[in-house]
Amino acid sequence: MAHFSVDVLTPYKVLAKNLPADSLLVPTSSGEINILRDHTHLVTKLDIGPLTIFGGPDEPDRSFVVTEGICKVMKHKVVILTQVGNEASNIDVDRAMASLTNAQNLLKTESLSPYEFEEATQKVERARLRIHLGETYKGKIQ
Repeated sequence: MAHFSVDVLTPYKVLAKNLPADSLLVPTSSGEINILRDHTHLVTKLDIGPLTIFGGPDEPDRSFVVTEGICKVMKHKVVILTQVGNEASNIDVDRAMASLTNAQNLLKTESLSPYEFEEATQKVERARLRIHLGETYKGKIQ
């Protein structure tokens, strides 16, 4: 076996199951890490960012947007558990732009609590990331 498998899961659905991968770029709270075959066992906290699965010569590369969660690396398996996730091929860029506008307008509200401000800031970050990945994906298939 020249690859390992990757699962990308949210509390609401399975985004990917048993995807073959040669390597994986994961956004963590400590920065982006590259996971290769036979990586040491690891459990790390995810951060908002792009998750890229490099499938190797026989499999396509796949990109996802992930938010907070956990990445668990085992011998031949990586499990990504994320609160919210989207595959780049499924991103509705118009909807992401509307979400960005709404979140930016929310940030202009003066009566936000610190929690609400943090939540709105994360919505802006997620929307920007979805727009970027969605437009990048569409550019590749045109």
